[in-house]
Amino acid sequence: TSAEDRANIPASSWARPPKPSQDADDNVVPTYYIERKRQRDTIAERKEEEGGLMAELSAGILSEGIAAQTRVLPEKIPVEVTMPDGTVVHPSGFIPPTPETDFHPLASKVATEDDPMLTTVKIPWDEALSPSPEVLESTRAADSTPSSSTPKHTRSFHSSAVSRATEVSTPLALAPSPPAKAQSDELTAFRGKYLRTLHETPFWRPILSLTFTTRPIALTIARLSRGMERGTPFYTTVDPADRAHCSSFSSRMRSLRISRMQSLTSQITRKLQGEHGGVPGVRFSGSDKGRGIEGEALDAPIDASHRQIKVGVADWHPLAKEIKETFEYEAEENGARDVVQVFGLDEKGLRTDGVSW
Repeated sequence: TSAEDRANIPASSWARPPKPSQDADDNVVPTYYIERKRQRDTIAERKEEEGGLMAELSAGILSEGIAAQTRVLPEKIPVEVTMPDGTVVHPSGFIPPTPETDFHPLASKVATEDDPMLTTVKIPWDEALSPSPEVLESTRAADSTPSSSTPKHTRSFHSSAVSRATEVSTPLALAPSPPAKAQSDELTAFRGKYLRTLHETPFWRPILSLTFTTRPIALTIARLSRGMERGTPFYTTVDPADRAHCSSFSSRMRSLRISRMQSLTSQITRKLQGEHGGVPGVRFSGSDKGRGIEGEALDAPIDASHRQIKVGVADWHPLAKEIKETFEYEAEENGARDVVQVFGLDEKGLRTDGVSW
């Protein structure tokens, strides 16, 4: 086909070819296939002429390697310059340490007349510790003659934590405690109202009490009960506009805390029964290694005496009956009604069932 024929093609050569008519000759190849083959041949020739850089990079990337190469350019600024005497100098002014400028302790460094700052002039330790008579005489002469310059052979003072500690006298007596702040009259008057009746009327009344067999479990429950399951504070569940109502807000916060304690009690009950592998590392005596350590205590369930949970609910609370029923219902659902004890509490925190703590 000629250029004019290709220009008259109605659609792109990459488009779907039109369906041939019934009168089309089977021996004639459609123009679509001819034009497409020509374009593909042109693309292949252009790849060969331009080189296979992109093909090489693609192959390197696919094979998890880099096929490209880098060329080192001549440096305009030398990184290091070797002087005739053998020393190495950097453009930044840094001088690397050489055998002549090795680090020496500060006590063996002295100041010279040309360089009043400390230099790395080596002095034997025996000479530094016990100077010669000439050095002592020059030091005395320098002390008697007022001068702003430092003598040549004098040894510089080495200030350190040890020397400062020997020079400064530290009192061995304990520092006196600051005087106690005097209590205000308002605080004293406020405390005087309930101190006399504290043995009869409690200052605060417990609502809920949980007792476990080990201290780590109790501390964990106390830590987790300070917030919701994701660690957010309780007040975040209350709308900011509803927090202005003091009476309803305090009651809602109290209900959230009790619900959280009920949920934690149910979870630890199931954990102690062995759900999800139990509590890893829990110990009930000093001789135990910990549950799960080297396979310990995994062959048998935890004894019922170690799974005891005591729940005390305040009888003065208006919803005390409902709270007790909730704890008992969850204990039955978990199959731990024999290890969970639910009882009442009075205003002083004592059990109302006649059993002492």
